[in-house]
This record gives sequence, C-alpha cells and structure tokens, in this order.
Amino acid sequence: MAEAVEEEKEDRKSASGQGGTREGGKSQGKEAGQDPTREDREALPEPEEHPEEVPAPVALLGQLQDFIYYGIAVILLILGAAALGRTATDFFSTDASFTARITHVVNGVLFVVIVLELLRTVLAHFQESTFQLKPFLIIGIISVVRHILTVGAELSIEEEGSSEL
Repeated sequence: MAEAVEEEKEDRKSASGQGGTREGGKSQGKEAGQDPTREDREALPEPEEHPEEVPAPVALLGQLQDFIYYGIAVILLILGAAALGRTATDFFSTDASFTARITHVVNGVLFVVIVLELLRTVLAHFQESTFQLKPFLIIGIISVVRHILTVGAELSIEEEGSSEL
C-alpha cells in the first residue's frame, strides 16, 4: 500500500515538471552545496513564530523607560548645542590671551563631543535595545584626552606668563 502511494507521488511530480525523487533531502542530479530549487524551497515548511506575550505592567514600564530615554536625548542635544554656543561666544568675547582662549575652545569642543557620544549611545539604545561597551570606551578616551590637553595647555600658559615677568 505504501509503495503504491509513493509511486503515485512520483508520477504526480514528474507530470507537474518537478521530475525526480528525493534522496537524502536532495533532488537527484544535484550536487552537494547547490542552492535548493524554487520547488524545494516551497516544499519546506515555514518556521512557526510564537511571539511572547509581555505582561501589561512590563510593557508599561518599557514605554516609560523609552519616554525617559527620549527626554534624556533631548536634554543632551540641548546641552551640546548650548555648550557649543557658549564656547564660541567665550572665544570671541573674553579678554584673555589667545592661547588661553584656544585652550578653552578645545576643552569646550571636546566636552561637546563627549555629550554627542552620550547622545549617540542613547539613540543606539532605540535601535538595538541594549547598551554596548564601545561608546563608553570612546567617551572615556575622549575625556582622558580632553583632561590631558587642558592640563598641558594650562601649564604652558602659566609658563608663558611667568617667563614674561
């Protein structure tokens, strides 16, 4: 009985143009490593998706968390713009020496870069739903460079001031 059913299936396949039987999951005449034909892909069952239901309180907390992250992103953007504007106005309006003004501009610009990296980290959370270590390493490196440049520049300014006396 089972043999008759198999023969009938093979007859239908050959009549519909699919030709050949399957052995070991591959059509006859196909080499290993080749992509399956369209018919083979259509015969494969689709994977079932079972979306996990999230309890209502957890979903509400997730939405609240996203709302807070949006607020943080807006605050960081405003803070970065304000710091950049203040750095530019201080550069043109103070009576300090040119080297002191340059030092403050570099310090201010690096601070803005740090704020923007924090903003990028918050925005990446919306795309990936996780925080990654790489942005925090970048922020740490920029902070260290900023501190080293600021201290070095302030020391050189003090040396210039003492040598002029």
